[in-house]
Amino acid sequence: MVIGSIAQAGGEITFLAMSSHYNKNTISSWSSGTGAAGLFGALSYLALKGWIGLTQQWALTVVTPLPLITLFW
Repeated sequence: MVIGSIAQAGGEITFLAMSSHYNKNTISSWSSGTGAAGLFGALSYLALKGWIGLTQQWALTVVTPLPLITLFW
């Protein structure tokens, strides 16, 4: 967990430094996306657990493959 967190922070810092070479909308688009990801994650878990009634294991099983979308997008 610690190594993953350090790697993520390093990638984020690198991205922010490199984004200064691009259009000014780059950083605002990135920050909007990260905010939407947190909101989407919380709402999807609420929907799967609370409204649909899945167990925690099934709710996490349903959302686990979703990051693969970014790989193929």
